[in-house]
Amino acid sequence: MQTAAVRSGALGGNFALATIVFLQDLIFMESVCRDEEKGEWEFCPLDDTLKSQVSPSPITPFPPTQSRNQISRTISFEADPRSQLRDYSDDGEAAVEKLVNNIHRDDWIQFEDYDGIAVHSRYDSESKREIYKLQTVLDFDLEWAFRQTWHTVNDSPKWDSDVLSSNILLDVSEMKCRVFHAVTRPRAFGVVSSRDFVSLEYVKRVGETYYWSVSSTTWPDLPPGRDVVRAHLNPGGGVVFSRHEEDEGKTLYRLIPMMEFNVPFLPRGIMDRLLLARQRDFIVRLRDRLSFLHSLS
Repeated sequence: MQTAAVRSGALGGNFALATIVFLQDLIFMESVCRDEEKGEWEFCPLDDTLKSQVSPSPITPFPPTQSRNQISRTISFEADPRSQLRDYSDDGEAAVEKLVNNIHRDDWIQFEDYDGIAVHSRYDSESKREIYKLQTVLDFDLEWAFRQTWHTVNDSPKWDSDVLSSNILLDVSEMKCRVFHAVTRPRAFGVVSSRDFVSLEYVKRVGETYYWSVSSTTWPDLPPGRDVVRAHLNPGGGVVFSRHEEDEGKTLYRLIPMMEFNVPFLPRGIMDRLLLARQRDFIVRLRDRLSFLHSLS
């Protein structure tokens, strides 16, 4: 009986490993095909034209409010516009504090290094699962790297082949708080369906560090599209830009993805590997994108 159990466990482990390798191979081939289809990127200067592209959208009524203790929630229908903006700001402040707490914990353990991207993990008692941090160095000044990334987010489909569309729904406070929507392509040739995200992005600067939190929120009359699954972004995730301690001309970039993809037939471990593969690809493309923009400046 023990032998049968051991064999069963070994077969299960081998199947899970084979599934991970198979899906990662599919994603790699898929990414190569998409990257080859990409044309030249366009430089997006930080001028009045760019500012007009990210100008605030009109504030529209919201459905009835849910629990005020829930960070990702709908804003009150009865609230006036100023109250709605305050609610977004309060939610963003709460989310960014979780990000600050996450990034500065001392129990991160590095387990992988890929093309200059260090990958760390730790067990999160609140979500009761492993969460991850990816870290790399950008060869650009802190202010320039952060502003180019923040201001050109609408251009994501031009340089990130996994993104179908992206747009700012509401600029609550310039350079600090906004509501953003993005739709991603299916992964692994359709094994993982297309996802869309309605996220609240909030930035807090402390000294020489920008903390940019990303967490789910809601937006009126914006249900998931056909054949698209609404993904959830737990508070505590986002990106952090810091001035490099040894070279002030460079930036330390850290990313904590807190996505819930909810694919019923894939175990958490497999989904985590796919998520990490996607985030590594994103960082590589971001570095290439910033290198291109810097060459034009």
